[in-house]
Amino acid sequence: MMLPGRSRAAAPSAAGLVFLALLPLAAALYSVKGRSQWFFQDEWVFFSTRDGDSVQGLLDPHNEHWSTIPVIVYRLLWNTVGAQSYQPYQALSIGLHLVVAVLLRAVMRRRLGVGPWLATAAAGVFLLYGSGAEAVVWAFELSFSGALALGLAHLLLVDHPAPSPRRRVAGLACGIGSLMFSGIGLIMAGVVGLAVLAGRGWRAAAWCSVPPGVVYLAWWATFATGAQRFGSDLGLVARFTATGLGYSMGRLGQSPLVTGGLLAVTALGIGMLAWQQRRSLESLRRRLAVPLALVVGAVTFYALTGLSRAEELGVSFSTRSRYAYVGVALVMPVIALGFDRVVRRWPLAAVPAFALLLAGVPGNVSAIEVRSNDLAPPALVLAVAHSPALDDAPDGYPPFAGITGYSAITVGWLREAATSARIPQPPRSPGLAAEAAARLTLPPNATLAHAAQDPHCVALSRERRVRISTRSSVVFVGGVRVFVVMGTGRSTARTYRASKPSAIAATGAPVTVLVRPASHLHPTSLCRGNPRPSRHPPAP
Repeated sequence: MMLPGRSRAAAPSAAGLVFLALLPLAAALYSVKGRSQWFFQDEWVFFSTRDGDSVQGLLDPHNEHWSTIPVIVYRLLWNTVGAQSYQPYQALSIGLHLVVAVLLRAVMRRRLGVGPWLATAAAGVFLLYGSGAEAVVWAFELSFSGALALGLAHLLLVDHPAPSPRRRVAGLACGIGSLMFSGIGLIMAGVVGLAVLAGRGWRAAAWCSVPPGVVYLAWWATFATGAQRFGSDLGLVARFTATGLGYSMGRLGQSPLVTGGLLAVTALGIGMLAWQQRRSLESLRRRLAVPLALVVGAVTFYALTGLSRAEELGVSFSTRSRYAYVGVALVMPVIALGFDRVVRRWPLAAVPAFALLLAGVPGNVSAIEVRSNDLAPPALVLAVAHSPALDDAPDGYPPFAGITGYSAITVGWLREAATSARIPQPPRSPGLAAEAAARLTLPPNATLAHAAQDPHCVALSRERRVRISTRSSVVFVGGVRVFVVMGTGRSTARTYRASKPSAIAATGAPVTVLVRPASHLHPTSLCRGNPRPSRHPPAP
């Protein structure tokens, strides 16, 4: 489609310039809407447990993924900017998202022959797909966008009538690099192999896919054997796949009516193409090789993810934002091709077709949001790292035990990170300081020591203030709520329950606590007695 007043020769250039203008605008949009994003879950695992100086640190799998390149990126940034700012990390993930959008448009234009304005619109829709923003504003998900970017580059380099040796080698380098970002790279290697197989035959496909496959198998046999956890309920996997694909497409249109229209126009356009090429099945096969290989990749992605996630996390886990990002990226080229065929056949349908394609953009822009964890907010992590109680806590003690992604953080690692100024100072807050001290001094309920002898107990009917340490404890029966007090600050309550006399002793520095009954409906008693000797309760 050409804009009014533009010549046929100038239209592609104008469409390209519009798309280029969209890139910095999208980058600014994600940066502004994602400015409150901070280090979250897996990022702390990379910081605290992955050693970039060892072979195992670089090549061991993370959640079953080969993650060498993300490990290197995070180690380099940790050693330069630490946790002083999230922006350098986020800038990389946003930049990779822009690269994926550029490469998708290149696939639409160069391989599928989609018109310039329609390719700009379709790639722009993906660019602003805020329902997949987890893969953009949460920097850790550069493992997904990086694998997609290199996989698409691999496809563009080798899906050529007569690729030169230089293109082949560059393509293989991209394919192997994609594997080293995440398991998405394995999906993309399959997509490239399937597309080249359909377009140029098995010899060309083998050259494209066998070397990356051999490299991946060598890595898996050496470092990842036993790391994969696959379920056996194929019906559950099928529901996971269907739910994930349905969610990603539903969020693309933002309403059932628009989503239905997108799918209907796409099916109509692909059907028209198949009818037009019905006399030359070979030509049709080559024309549809890339878009259908990408669609197969989307289905395979959800199916493989379901094999490893569905039984443990449920079918609803398929609606994660980062999964929707991958699904839409792989399906968008076939949508663009279908719309292109309809617009070419009926030029008067161009305006409603473009309106339908762009209808979900406002809702997706509004859907851009950050990942956060209320159990371990940024200010609390900083406060724990700089708490005076950190000095007396045991090195291996995990102050965030039980919180997904934060359990790997230990006192010793926090102490080293704070000393090297990689973790900034927290905001001043008495309540925050008390909460940090509680994280470092109050033991988990499961590690309480039982009293060494039968103590004398009296009913607890009101709040009591007690000083505890590693040698001086509170002995109780029933249920108690315990608050750490520091100046005017008070931590949130920790609830402890025990059916026989048990002791609450500090894990490190002495601390003042307030002790209350956990419930007025059940009796609670404080006791005089000594816990079994234990300088530090065991880490959970």
